[in-house]
Amino acid sequence: MYEGKVYAASSTASLLKTASQLKQTTTSSLELDSSPVREVEPSQHKEFKDPVLNAVVALTNETARSGYGVLVFCSSRQGCESNARLISRVLPQAYELDPATAEKRSDLLGDLRSLSTGLDPTLAETIQAGVAFHHAGMTTEERDLISTAYDAGALKVIVATCSLAAGINLPARRVILHGARMGRDLVGPSSELVFRPR
Repeated sequence: MYEGKVYAASSTASLLKTASQLKQTTTSSLELDSSPVREVEPSQHKEFKDPVLNAVVALTNETARSGYGVLVFCSSRQGCESNARLISRVLPQAYELDPATAEKRSDLLGDLRSLSTGLDPTLAETIQAGVAFHHAGMTTEERDLISTAYDAGALKVIVATCSLAAGINLPARRVILHGARMGRDLVGPSSELVFRPR
């Protein structure tokens, strides 16, 4: 994703080649080997004026509404919670869901509420839309409940820090990196982000 345009990146090599060419085109008039696959329309809502955030939310919305899982990686806990809140506002709400999905999400909220830490107010808001966050500031029990619910299809979106990538393998149709860093490290070919398609 660059300046509202989505470019194909079927492999790490093609991603790095496209990124390198995009960097060069901003300083000169070189032509890209590949053209954008599509463009993400700018949003008129002030919350989504930032083109990167707008693209993150738009691509997540498109994938989740198609019935597939999405993992969004952010570099901070605050970013996870903020993105989860914004994404949850554009997805179908509890009253729009089939009863079985609504019940699974209600059960998850009950399980989180029963923990000694109680239910986080942001999760109480986002889970009803099928969105949760996952970061090291949460208890192991909270993180386990969130990842299990996502794996079972009760949740469509997890917004996470690199804590999710550490030893957890979750299915996703689309993986979105909101930013080029995971913690202090740049995301690159050696990153340990491993996913299986669903």
